[in-house]
Amino acid sequence: MDMSGINGNYNAWIKNISNSISKGIIIVIDYGYHAREYYLDDRNTGTLFV
Repeated sequence: MDMSGINGNYNAWIKNISNSISKGIIIVIDYGYHAREYYLDDRNTGTLFV
């Protein structure tokens, strides 16, 4: 089973932020993994961490 840390509310989140500002920019950074790291056997509970 593949597990990922995907935010299902991403589009609503971006829309909410963009409606909250009148001027400026929004910078979103996605810290992705290379495939060889993403599919490691010891990463069987997903990739989300804090």
